Amino acid sequence: MNLTKRGITGIVLIVVSIMAAGLIARSTDKTSLYWVATGEIATGDRISDEQVALARLFLPGHSEYYLSATEDVIGMIAREAISQGEALNRGDLSENSDFRLWRLISLDISSADLPYSAVKGSLIDIYRLLEDGSLGAELVLESVVVDSVSIGNVISDRVQVVVRLPLAQVRPLLDAYATSRITISSHLN
Repeated sequence: MNLTKRGITGIVLIVVSIMAAGLIARSTDKTSLYWVATGEIATGDRISDEQVALARLFLPGHSEYYLSATEDVIGMIAREAISQGEALNRGDLSENSDFRLWRLISLDISSADLPYSAVKGSLIDIYRLLEDGSLGAELVLESVVVDSVSIGNVISDRVQVVVRLPLAQVRPLLDAYATSRITISSHLN
């Protein structure tokens, strides 16, 4: 094959443009590596190598709720069922097998008392509004994990929030819920 200077220059330009396109694509890539379930994981399962894999995900504003590639998930215990393909949420896993000492509590509250940042896996603080006419609130529980949020229909302004609590914190929450209006705020570190 006889290549002229023009042909060699053309080949070099093609290779350089392919490399430049790859570099541009990499520099604009905003994805990161996160752990994802490769199959169904049941509540109480100890996570093994075969059950998880790394995947590139773009999670704007929610990345702190999921386990990144820099964190070790092997040997952790699932606190709840995790579906195939689902990113591993911090709230769904535990270092210890204490999942039986936790309870899921459902709270029916006004949508005005729930911040938009309260999503599955996020941490919230729960307050009781004082009924003595003052504008005060009393902290009931701090750093509570949100298990799920169900928005009601368009007619109602009610929202169902399911929180995951250690067994010892169930009674104080239920006492406050039964006697006062409950409001939720995002937990700030």
